[in-house]
Amino acid sequence: MIGNGSYSGNGISNLNINSESGVITCNVSSYVGVNSPLFSFTFQAENLYGITKKNIIIGVCSYRLLPSITTTTLNNAAVGKTYSSTISSQGAEYKKFELISGELPEGLQLSSKINTNGYGHIGQISGTPTKKGTYTFTIKASNYYGSDTKEFTIVVGELPVITTESLEDAYLNQSYSASLTVSGDTPITWDIINFADGLTLNSDGTITGIPTKLGVFYLNAKANNSIGSVSKRIAISVVAAPEITTNSLNQGIIGKNYNAVLAATGSTPITWTVTSGNFPAGLTLSTEGRISGIPTTAGTFTFTVQAANSYGNDSKEFTINIGEIPVITTVSLADAELNTSYSASLTATGATPITWRITSGKLPTGLTLDSDGNITGTPTAAGKFIFYVQAVNSYGNASKQFTISTASTPAITTTSLSQALTGKSYTALLAATGTTPITWTVTSGTLPDGLSLNSEGRISGTPTTAGTFTFTVQAANSYGNDSKEFTINIGE
Repeated sequence: MIGNGSYSGNGISNLNINSESGVITCNVSSYVGVNSPLFSFTFQAENLYGITKKNIIIGVCSYRLLPSITTTTLNNAAVGKTYSSTISSQGAEYKKFELISGELPEGLQLSSKINTNGYGHIGQISGTPTKKGTYTFTIKASNYYGSDTKEFTIVVGELPVITTESLEDAYLNQSYSASLTVSGDTPITWDIINFADGLTLNSDGTITGIPTKLGVFYLNAKANNSIGSVSKRIAISVVAAPEITTNSLNQGIIGKNYNAVLAATGSTPITWTVTSGNFPAGLTLSTEGRISGIPTTAGTFTFTVQAANSYGNDSKEFTINIGEIPVITTVSLADAELNTSYSASLTATGATPITWRITSGKLPTGLTLDSDGNITGTPTAAGKFIFYVQAVNSYGNASKQFTISTASTPAITTTSLSQALTGKSYTALLAATGTTPITWTVTSGTLPDGLSLNSEGRISGTPTTAGTFTFTVQAANSYGNDSKEFTINIGE
């Protein structure tokens, strides 16, 4: 092969053509520059049958203008999922990307597009793959100055698909274990997540732990394989059977509103029922656990209630004592006689035992009230004493005002009466100790003619008849009386 040529611009030194292979070699280092010169040559090839000539242009350019594919790997793809991946390269603009060997995954296409920044071109593989497999192919990027090739592999597989729709309930404070199910290319791993106060989603898709809090919790589970990742929100309920926490119930009072609420831990709703025993008459238990009503019968009532939900039940025995508050039935108290032993008992209806006490005022000096309602002692001071007593039992109390007056019966202290004269005015005053008022009367015998006894104990008048007159007088008050015989001698 023989060649010669001509060119414009600077010449190319050391231009050689291999006459057998047609390979052109030369040193172009001195021509690389801003102007990137072009050289035109006419080459001649000949053999025994003839001669062929052709003009060829050789351009001298910087290596920076040559295409150089910079993308190293392409993302894997999922069957049935939209796919897009970019192949980038360096070099002059207006590059063309083409598949020169191998096959793209079915459903994907290669195209050359203008870069999003508005400069140059990129290769873009896009579409929706339809078939699983491993696809290896070679991409060529070329521009005016040359080309570059690179081999790529795209694995088309199936993304994980989390098939678990729901999880079994977990029981509070009990060991729990469940497994999430998933389809897709293996191996599949799961992001480790702690949730529900004690549960953990492990990397193998198992959920383990001991939940410590009631409620509905949401797990954002994420499954990963070589094709990609998917997430799914799955609910899990942490539940518990009822456990009755009420320990005792208040007592009730006949004729009074009663209200108590039974309590239990556990998942709601909880339904309450009486399963056995004797429930107080007049009271009812609602399904929400409220005992209410007006008791009508006294007594001790023992019964069993059950709290139940969808996860179990609990039973407990309770007792309600129904009784009556005291009602003081004593109407009044007898008065007491001074310096004389006194005894009276207060009475009341209601549940026993009943305890008595003074809440205000005071008893007569010398008297006391014991807890059984007995007032005893010897009063030592006269007067009118007003006080309040209170009767108390385990259901309530009642109060009432009472009065005790302390006094003494009359005791006639006059020992004798002076004599009198007929026709002469006479007066004498009888005397007695005791609580006033004291009323005086003649109960037997007769006073001297012309004399009289008034109710205040005064004998007065003008005697008209001489003689000895004997009679009995009585001094009386509200607490008793005293009598005494007297004699008055009437002379002239």
